Amino acid sequence: HITLKEDSKALDEVVVVGYGTQKKVNLTGSVSSVKFDEALENRPITNASQALSGKISGVWVSQNSGKPGSDGAQLRVRGWGTLNDTNPLVLIDGVEGDFNQINPNDIESISVLKDAASAAIYGSKAANGVVMITTKMGTKDEKNQVNFSSYFGVQSLGRRVNLINNSAEVMDVFNVAKVNGGSSILFPENMINNFRNPTDPFKYPSTDWYKTLFRSALIHEHNLSIRGGTKKTSSFLSFNYLNQEGIVPNTNSERYGVRGNIEFDVNEWLKVGSRLNYMRRTNNEPYDLGRVFGMLQGVSPFTAPYTSSGRFGSVQAIDENGVLLYDNRNPLIDAAKGKSANTTDMMALNVFAQINFTKDLILKTTFSSNGDWALTDAYNENIYGYTDTGVETITKNFNREGLDMSRTQMSSLRNNFYATLNYAKSFNQQDVALTAGTQLESY
Repeated sequence: HITLKEDSKALDEVVVVGYGTQKKVNLTGSVSSVKFDEALENRPITNASQALSGKISGVWVSQNSGKPGSDGAQLRVRGWGTLNDTNPLVLIDGVEGDFNQINPNDIESISVLKDAASAAIYGSKAANGVVMITTKMGTKDEKNQVNFSSYFGVQSLGRRVNLINNSAEVMDVFNVAKVNGGSSILFPENMINNFRNPTDPFKYPSTDWYKTLFRSALIHEHNLSIRGGTKKTSSFLSFNYLNQEGIVPNTNSERYGVRGNIEFDVNEWLKVGSRLNYMRRTNNEPYDLGRVFGMLQGVSPFTAPYTSSGRFGSVQAIDENGVLLYDNRNPLIDAAKGKSANTTDMMALNVFAQINFTKDLILKTTFSSNGDWALTDAYNENIYGYTDTGVETITKNFNREGLDMSRTQMSSLRNNFYATLNYAKSFNQQDVALTAGTQLESY
């Protein structure tokens, strides 16, 4: 027998809503909130968007990529929209931003405005919901608290396709398929027997390519924060470093971040404050990471990863005339073929002033500037695979004449100024709240 009890304390909880806060008891819209408690802070998440997974009803979270530096989750609030961008609007301390530019350990809480009534104040940008992130801040008359957290871990492939890795067995299957299709066999019986009873692993390989390509990759993150306050000030300062290797060779990512939040009571009626966040992210990967996985899909176990001399290997199914009977699709070659290096700097600054005309009438003005600058250098190169007899081969569909190198620079800057005038008062146990505001934006 299950009995539900009313939790009246939850109704007094204050949640962040459009341009302010409200008690849950007064909410008419659908708003959910998540506080970053110890359990969330101890999750080894590399992108703040991952923190919402399984935490809020009506919010669908899917991490579609595990690539270091590009592992943000896709968010959908109450399903998919039908026009244009279906991502929710993300606000960081009231200013439009992005999950990629914030350190998860700097977050105090996240509110999600899920319906039209709660999100309407932000206009058409909020058509797919609003995610409001509030960062940490010290409290007045609080002794300085220093917090350091660190973790080390090992990443490995969680799931894999169960493939036949015995070369002789694969050759037999190929031959059966050829005969069933009305053709002659592809691999002669004496070749199959050599692979069935191998005398040299380089000449007669049976390669498990999932085990060969994917590796155990290290990850470690370190966070240092200082929060506190005096009679008139409150502050929060943090430093962050993340280093993540990828499970595919030659992939890795580094992230450096610093945040400074401060608020100061000039006098009884004027408060000023600022938020400054800077983050640099560097990502490295092969020139064409997609080709690595493309080659993995078709590589044969009778392809050697390396030759006995340490060079990249090739197909070892060779007929008596020296002709390769299968394409070389060694994915290790494409994992080493060139490089794509991306460096992104992100900086967000907002300053505000709050004037309390009375305890019920408050004016707040905010100016914010949010920019990111991304530089990508990429090049590819000719790398060959070799058979045990020294025959030089290229990987399938690789154009050896299509060498390329490029530099791409992209930057954006969004400036915002907005002012809001809020009035809130209780009359005979009835709460009345009014908000008026204006906003100017350049992008």
